[in-house]
Amino acid sequence: MHEVSLVASLVDRITEVAAREGFSRVIKIRLRVGALSGVEPLALEFCFSEVVKGSVLEGANLEIERVAPELICARCGFVSTPEDAADLYCAHCRSGEIEVRRGREFNVVDLDVV
Repeated sequence: MHEVSLVASLVDRITEVAAREGFSRVIKIRLRVGALSGVEPLALEFCFSEVVKGSVLEGANLEIERVAPELICARCGFVSTPEDAADLYCAHCRSGEIEVRRGREFNVVDLDVV
């Protein structure tokens, strides 16, 4: 479960920001997680409270904004949002020549701090 290492990395980065910006605690963290990011939101939620113990994130509310994939076909230009993230083909012409416009995100949207 690589989500544990992702949360640990978030703790490290946010701890650095806290020291630089002068806040002592995070009340809420909002993440944006794309369906094609390889990150499982349920696994993040499962490990979050354990991994953040003893850090500025301990007790923080975790909110996850899930981002559906958006694909554009290089062949015909059709834009689609497949329901199945594994369906990386054009819904119009079935070409595999697609560009992922959205859905690979894994980032912090915002923090509520004190």
